[in-house]
Amino acid sequence: MNKGLSNYGQLFVTSVIGMKCKHFFALCGVVCMSLLSPIFPENYQHGEVDQEIYHGAYREIKPTTAPRVINSTNLFLILDYLYWKIVQKGTRFALQGGIKKHNEGTSNINKGEIQPIGIDWAWGFKVGGGINLNHNGWDLVAYYTWSRPTNDEKITEIDESPIFPLRFTRCESNEFNQFIAKTAQSNWDLFYNEINLEWGRNSHLNQFLTLRPFLGIKGTWQNQTFKSSYTGDDFAVRDSTGKNHLYTGPYLTEESFQVIGFGPRGGFDVKCYLSKGFNFFGHLAGTALRAHYYKQSRKDIIREKENPDIITIDLGGNKNSTKYVVECEIGFSWENQHCDNGYHFSAQVGWNSQIWFDWTKFFEPYHENWYNLNMNGTICKLRLNF
Repeated sequence: MNKGLSNYGQLFVTSVIGMKCKHFFALCGVVCMSLLSPIFPENYQHGEVDQEIYHGAYREIKPTTAPRVINSTNLFLILDYLYWKIVQKGTRFALQGGIKKHNEGTSNINKGEIQPIGIDWAWGFKVGGGINLNHNGWDLVAYYTWSRPTNDEKITEIDESPIFPLRFTRCESNEFNQFIAKTAQSNWDLFYNEINLEWGRNSHLNQFLTLRPFLGIKGTWQNQTFKSSYTGDDFAVRDSTGKNHLYTGPYLTEESFQVIGFGPRGGFDVKCYLSKGFNFFGHLAGTALRAHYYKQSRKDIIREKENPDIITIDLGGNKNSTKYVVECEIGFSWENQHCDNGYHFSAQVGWNSQIWFDWTKFFEPYHENWYNLNMNGTICKLRLNF
């Protein structure tokens, strides 16, 4: 009998402990739900979450400031007018002055002036468009840039200012006069094309400051041509056997290459509002381009009236290389809503600068250097959101 009572006692104790454990786990569940309740949105309806919910709920960390219009398509158009000073380094074609012919004695030498050709103020344009996405204020923008700088220069020998050709194929000669030109003429052309694709988000940092970081892709295809022509009394040109021949010229050089490149691009736009519609803006971006140089060539020709053309240099080749581009822009902007907030219009005026590091290589007589391509100038931008 005592044994039966003990069994009933054990069963009773087990039941009580089980009931306490159930209450204990239930209590733990209530406590956990109360602690985690701020994480879950309270106002969840039809898949929409209140963006003002505190802590871990989905919300905008930085409020978007992308231009919005009533009943809009979220589309916008961009049109820029560019007026750039484009400088291609390494395009020196002649030195005028700074040297003396041997038969002119040892009088004072005038300061010489190096004549570059790859400099031109040229206009261009940028046209594009984009869309303001409904996802948390992001936008997608694409635009195309075009410009075609060109320059022509011609210099003639002046008293005490002889011309020394810098693109000339030198040779071994003891006669200094055999390297002096009477005239030098050069031409430079650049066909510039560029496409950019950006994905960014414009947001407020504070009441008067906005920031738009972006990522994207830059693509470019360009074509450069560099020609020079020299005439003189006697040009000394060495043939394949090492013998010098004298020619009056003209001595012609023509260099050209085409390049296509694509690579990742990133940066940011910033605006500091001075009033409701007037602001100071800045832009900074960098690109790493994988460039393919093709149809790169140089040909030197001696052309005389009564003799067939003599080709002294005929070079060609292709090359792949990684290049870097840095661009910045500063200026002022004005923007406003129109037609009962049905359109948003903005206008910008600023200064734009770009550096294409080690972008161009020419076949030079004794060495091959890479040279920067620089662009600096004004930019006027119009943008319409509708």
